[in-house]
Amino acid sequence: MEVTERLVEWKVDNVCPDLLSFRDVKARAQRAMDTARGKRVIADYRLSNEVTYSDAVGQIHRVEQVIRAARTLVGVVQAGQDAATG
Repeated sequence: MEVTERLVEWKVDNVCPDLLSFRDVKARAQRAMDTARGKRVIADYRLSNEVTYSDAVGQIHRVEQVIRAARTLVGVVQAGQDAATG
């Protein structure tokens, strides 16, 4: 939940201004996390709903998308830190 809230706020100006140009990556990660949360609620609490193999594969793809976005964003921050110290 905390990660989602930080993505919604996206206050990166003072942390790493380079992240400002990665709003599309942030938006994709946020959508994937929102969708994944909704699917998890169905799987965990809507016991009368069927969760298919396709649903499970979709969740895996969403997680992979979030991981790719996180790696991209962390890479941008690390590059900015390296440039500042190097």
